[in-house]
Amino acid sequence: MSNFIPPYKITTDILNLIESIAKEITKIEILHKKAITPRLRKTSQIKTIASSLQIEGNTLDESKITAILENKTTKIIAEMLIILIFL
Repeated sequence: MSNFIPPYKITTDILNLIESIAKEITKIEILHKKAITPRLRKTSQIKTIASSLQIEGNTLDESKITAILENKTTKIIAEMLIILIFL
């Protein structure tokens, strides 16, 4: 066993500060996970849809799928109509 003596004394004040720091770190970690999860889900959903459409031979790319999911369909429909007219 070591006879090391730290150059400080652990007091209740120090323990209380450590506890409050640990609580704050936990809060930050939870908020960070909550912020990332929806973004990851959305990215995964877009990639899944794109892959499925590619298997079926559809030419919609991820940006157009994202626009559709975000209800920006007017521009997408116009682009698709232009493509269909010139085919």
